[in-house]
Amino acid sequence: VKYDAAGTAAWARTAGSTSNDYATSVCVDETHGAVYFSGFAQQTGQQVVFGSSGLPYTWSGSGVYVARYSPAGDLVWVQQESHYVTQAVTNAAGDVCVVGGGGLSVLDATSGTTVHFTTVPGTATGIAFNALDNSLLLSGYFNGTITIGPSTLTSVLSAVDSAGHSSRSQDGFVAQYDNLCAPLFAVSMGGPLGDDAFLLVNVRG
Repeated sequence: VKYDAAGTAAWARTAGSTSNDYATSVCVDETHGAVYFSGFAQQTGQQVVFGSSGLPYTWSGSGVYVARYSPAGDLVWVQQESHYVTQAVTNAAGDVCVVGGGGLSVLDATSGTTVHFTTVPGTATGIAFNALDNSLLLSGYFNGTITIGPSTLTSVLSAVDSAGHSSRSQDGFVAQYDNLCAPLFAVSMGGPLGDDAFLLVNVRG
């Protein structure tokens, strides 16, 4: 649903299949007004119909998708994603950057095609655009040891049993990637109990 500055609903759009469907994120390109929306059909291979336009899209694999709408609410394109999407942002070029699960993708604003992609160790949950240097900041969580670029992170030791076997907690992380999805550095945070890092906010300067 899009609301104007007075809080009045301007338009609403739906996307659904015959299975359960979920909306996971929405973001706006502040320069051009494009609206990006992500969601997924619970069952793979479902035909997802977008609004009253009746445009059907069917995927044999992942039911995750990203859609672009114009400022007036017209569907521009829909693209399937190989990884779950929990948050989306736009970069300086107006392309949409989506993250979730073990993936980070940058989709071209005009066509929706994936122009950059990388796997993310652990589980990524949040993303923000850093306008100071055009980089991407990611948040998420992990267990054990992961490596992101030059940074190796190890979660906190939580317990050691009588046989000397150790277990490690779930910790959160924040990582920086460049505009081509190459990792630059990462830091972790956490204690002996489970921890996570969720959503991030954009850095405007």
